[in-house]
Amino acid sequence: QPNAGADGATTVCDNSVVAINLFSLITGEQAGGTWTRSSGTGGTFNAGAGTYTPAPGATTSTFIYTLTGVAPCTNDTSIATVNINPQPNAGVDGATTVCDNSVVAINLFSLITGEQAGGTWTQTSGTGGTFNAGAGTYTPAPGATTSTFTYTLVGTAPCVNDTSVATININAQPNAGTDGSTTTCETSVVAINLFSLITGEQAGGTWTQTSGTGGTFNAGAGTYTPAPGATTSTFTYTLVGTAPCTNDTSIATVNITAAPTAGTNGTTVLCSTSAPIDLFTQLGGSPDTGGTWSPALASGTGVFNPTVDTPGVYTYTINIPGCAVTSATVTVTVNPQPNAGTDGNTTVCDSSVAPINLFSLITGEQAGGIWIQTSGTGGTFNAGAGTYTPAPGATTSTFTYTLVGTAPCINDTSVATININAQPNAGTDGNTTVCDSSVAPIDLFSLITGEQAGGTWTQTSGTGGTF
Repeated sequence: QPNAGADGATTVCDNSVVAINLFSLITGEQAGGTWTRSSGTGGTFNAGAGTYTPAPGATTSTFIYTLTGVAPCTNDTSIATVNINPQPNAGVDGATTVCDNSVVAINLFSLITGEQAGGTWTQTSGTGGTFNAGAGTYTPAPGATTSTFTYTLVGTAPCVNDTSVATININAQPNAGTDGSTTTCETSVVAINLFSLITGEQAGGTWTQTSGTGGTFNAGAGTYTPAPGATTSTFTYTLVGTAPCTNDTSIATVNITAAPTAGTNGTTVLCSTSAPIDLFTQLGGSPDTGGTWSPALASGTGVFNPTVDTPGVYTYTINIPGCAVTSATVTVTVNPQPNAGTDGNTTVCDSSVAPINLFSLITGEQAGGIWIQTSGTGGTFNAGAGTYTPAPGATTSTFTYTLVGTAPCINDTSVATININAQPNAGTDGNTTVCDSSVAPIDLFSLITGEQAGGTWTQTSGTGGTF
């Protein structure tokens, strides 16, 4: 009876390239038999040699060893089984390059190719960012470094584990800092360090002037020096990004103020009764607006009111940041408006011999004026003393008291009026002698002399006769 031996088996990985001697799997067999494949696919079976070489994708296979019996003996068989485990495939390594300011999650599976599912991810290098091992994603963050991530598929023995590597090259997004500005005067000769205007910038960038004219720009040093006539200027600081990072810029603005002028000194003379005046209009030259006056005026502005403000020197000052303080003065003189007082009058008889003090007729006048007679005749007028003495026949008279004003004040006058009434004249007494037997009427006017007409007669003594 032939003996094909005892069955046997082995386990290999489908990536093995070593030919398996099937005789090594069975035991106790007699020589002279034949091999046939009874199950499984893939790999290379050499029946004559009794060998089998696996190949990727091959499946577990059985091989029958048959010895033919001579009748009445039967054939005898044994089976060699080759268990084949697939070698896991973690795929082919891959890489990408991103900027550290990216906020897009990167699917690590999109970087490797040909991988089988079911593996695990681990981060093997790099720092920063957010790694989600379960989802197989990585999200960069500022400051993150180039990182590698290993995808591992565990092999079933004798197959070994397989790995692939996803590399994320991370370029830092350049930071040109935060914009800044300053204000200076066109007359400044101090070089402005443009780096002092921006904040948080990284070194290594370049400066360009993007607006403005005049002054001196030193791109290499990053400085700008104003000059008269220069205009507000902007300067861009640029850091070049390494792709896919973009360039970053910040802007330093130098606001340039034209040097102010307060004008030239001025003077003005006002009257105490003058209308308020804007002192700005009394400055010489071409003063700029926007300054302040000192000492402060009652108006709170630059308007001088002679009725409430004090004469003197008022200073106009312009103080613009970055520019030298400039000032000019206005000297204000206030002349008093003279007051000749209030008109007045009196009434006298032309027979009066008492001098009249004209000052007693007007009221509230200031001293120092002059008197002139402006109407009337007769009497005696003493301009220096300010008196007037009536005389018989004198007529009503007016006298003007004048105080001369110092420009721009005007003269002031008041009028003293002396109303003069004429003293009546009834004439000179007279008499006559008659007999009581006389019947001729006596004209009494014939007895007095020099009388004025218009009087009345009354009998003051005596009796009888017809009056």
